[in-house]
Amino acid sequence: MKIIAALFLAVLAAGPGRAELASFDGESVTYARDGTVYRGSLEPLMDGSPSWRPIYTAPGTIESVSCLPPSYRRCLVISVEAGLRRLKEIDSGTGTEVGGGFTLESEDIRADWYDDKTIMLVSDAVPGSRGREGGAPKLVQLWERGTPVLEAQTILRTPPGSTDLKPVFDLSTGGIFYSATYRDGDGTAQTYHFGWQHNLVMPDGPPGSLFQDFFQARAIVLLKASWPVRSGTVPPGGLAAYPMGALMAPGRVTAGERAFEPPAGYGVEAARGGRDRLYIHLRGAGEDRLVDVRVGQPNWLERRVDIPGDGPITLLAVSELADIALVRRGGDVYAVGRGRPRTVALPD
Repeated sequence: MKIIAALFLAVLAAGPGRAELASFDGESVTYARDGTVYRGSLEPLMDGSPSWRPIYTAPGTIESVSCLPPSYRRCLVISVEAGLRRLKEIDSGTGTEVGGGFTLESEDIRADWYDDKTIMLVSDAVPGSRGREGGAPKLVQLWERGTPVLEAQTILRTPPGSTDLKPVFDLSTGGIFYSATYRDGDGTAQTYHFGWQHNLVMPDGPPGSLFQDFFQARAIVLLKASWPVRSGTVPPGGLAAYPMGALMAPGRVTAGERAFEPPAGYGVEAARGGRDRLYIHLRGAGEDRLVDVRVGQPNWLERRVDIPGDGPITLLAVSELADIALVRRGGDVYAVGRGRPRTVALPD
């Protein structure tokens, strides 16, 4: 069975003054709106009527949720209120905070799982995390449950002037992947990958490639510059992939592959990996489109998915277990599977 870390993949306006997020957690789907997290089962989702139950309510607006596989019971919830962020470890079964679990308050917090007792933390709560020049936090640290945050172990320090530092955890049939993404002082996107030994590796691809997601043991990146790969040259604005096995092996090989090139007049807004299909949100020519692609040789195979209605779409989340995508267009959210969208009833 394929399982992934419960990473929330989108935040958007869900009506005036509202925000929503969604993720797939194994055989469940997790949905958050404003300050409440809900959970429903994956199977009835495709019928359009999952049975939602509230699992946690936080003060302010929920900004991110990450639940630990394989049970997805323990979740890291970050909420924001009046400029203050709160990190809490909650038990989704009881809807309560975990006794002795992770808890932190600060202006800037980003976190994801490392293992069942350790998280990757980016926060200005740690002295020196902003560097001598100040600005955004520049440290990725490993923080073990039950220990003071001041004892967290630094595994990555980004250069002066860097911003938007974010840790990433992904568990799939392709393995466990750890990454950190940020922008350097020039605003150029950068990505590090690492494993259990904190063996930090920066892929040898075109500068500024923007990491999107993992898909079938590959990292998917949106190119800012062209990249000659085995099957040709991927132009700027196209999607390329590189296998994580070759990158993390002793040879540190970045074996680029062509994944997708948008049609003329369109640009890639987001790409999210499922089990067998990579879902891609396109924008251009006065419209939004959703396509999915499968790995193939020499080119990956593309299929357009028609989402009812007009106007912008948002790719909320994709399941690696069932190749289902959650997509919002206007006032409706759709579950997309096998190329067909179905309207989903959301919590009241």
